[in-house]
Amino acid sequence: MKLISVIIPVKDRITELKRTLDTVLNQSYENIEVIVAENNSKFPEEIEELIKSEYGENVHYLKVHPCKNANIARNAGANASRGEYVAFLDSDDEWESDYLASSLTHLTECDVDFVYSSAIINDSVSLKTVTARKFLAKEDPVNYLFGKNRGWAQSSSFFMTKDAFLKVSWDESLGRNQDLDYFIRCCDSLKVACMTDAKTTINWVLGEKRTIDFHSMLVFFARYTKRMNVVSKIRFFLIYFRLAKSIGDFKDFSQFLMVSFGLNKNNK
Repeated sequence: MKLISVIIPVKDRITELKRTLDTVLNQSYENIEVIVAENNSKFPEEIEELIKSEYGENVHYLKVHPCKNANIARNAGANASRGEYVAFLDSDDEWESDYLASSLTHLTECDVDFVYSSAIINDSVSLKTVTARKFLAKEDPVNYLFGKNRGWAQSSSFFMTKDAFLKVSWDESLGRNQDLDYFIRCCDSLKVACMTDAKTTINWVLGEKRTIDFHSMLVFFARYTKRMNVVSKIRFFLIYFRLAKSIGDFKDFSQFLMVSFGLNKNNK
């Protein structure tokens, strides 16, 4: 039985982390390595103590210094891993008990390097299934994410070979859109397959404070604007308009619009 390494970046969220770890250790696939990578928590010693006292040798705690964002923690954890396969999971999300076994089977049967899958969104009020799908003929992964018939991809449903990770690492400069950027670059460089079953639960906390990372938005848009069709560009702007509206901050969003329209003009 080949070893699967599970990489979990964590920033505080001790209660959620415990729930997440329990779903990992409850996997039907038994040969796993669990690495919790520290991502600039306020009280990292509390997380380390939780892991030592409740999980012992079943979970490895990796101190990452300095660590400015989750991508740095993900890369550090995956680079330190010993498994032939790597699975990423956010510290507040959950897997069904057969997630790893199903992902490995799908990756092997499809003879690919990377698998992404559907998920269930839990916003504390209701549950909603978001469906991942296969690419349409000649479909760009950018337009898969933002186009008219857009699909789904999120870090907690990314499963890949270790060799594939060594070819495509996470962009440590991004504080937002990092999972979308990683998905696009994996699709550009690797053989990928979609698992339509929803065996991942993404937990969204209503009322949780969120910010707009203006720099990351611009980096992402500049990187992929030439590949976006009209629908994708409109949807990209709408997503961030709604985010700005939800937190009552239109200043950075207005600046983003001004700069992004300049980028569009220069790229024509």
